[in-house]
Order: sequence, then structure tokens, then C-alpha cells
Amino acid sequence: MIKDSWAELAFTIKVDNETLMKACSLYQKAVDSAIKARKKADELALEPGGFMDWEALREKTVVINNELKSDLKQVLKTEQMKKLEGFYQKRREERSQWGKMSD
Repeated sequence: MIKDSWAELAFTIKVDNETLMKACSLYQKAVDSAIKARKKADELALEPGGFMDWEALREKTVVINNELKSDLKQVLKTEQMKKLEGFYQKRREERSQWGKMSD
């Protein structure tokens, strides 16, 4: 969802270039953290007797996303943050619908 929210911020919410550049470093930090977490999970899964701990990876991803949202609140205007939160809510609802379709 990190990459999707970046596109939403840049192309739908249309923040100004200065704000977009500030947000860019925050997104880069989040993406780097997500890549590091996935790499660590992969390494643990490859150890003898190891397994992919999807729950731990999901929990780490939630922390990364929450940190990103908190950081973005420091650079976005209140109205921009509300629109981004609306995007997050819509995506959560869409994902919950995907799960219901497979039932």
C-alpha cells in the first residue's frame, strides 16, 4: 500500500512539489524498512527448520505504515492528510471485500 498511497498523494491529491519532495524521503524510509523486513523474514525462512513467519512480517508492516502516517502528518496539510486517510480506508475496505469473494 506504500507505493499506492504515494501515487495517490502525487496524482490524485496533487500536493505541491515542495511537499511532495518532503514526503519522498518519508516514503523512501518506509520502502527501505519494508524491504529490510522482508529480506530478514526470507533469511529466517531459509534457515534449517525455518519458516516464513507471515504474522511477524504483517506486524512489522503495520508498524512501518503507522510510522509513515505519523511522519506524513508533519508535512501534509490537514485536508491532504484527511484525503490520504480516506484512500487508506477505501483500500482496507477493498481488501476485506477480496477476502469475502473467496468464501
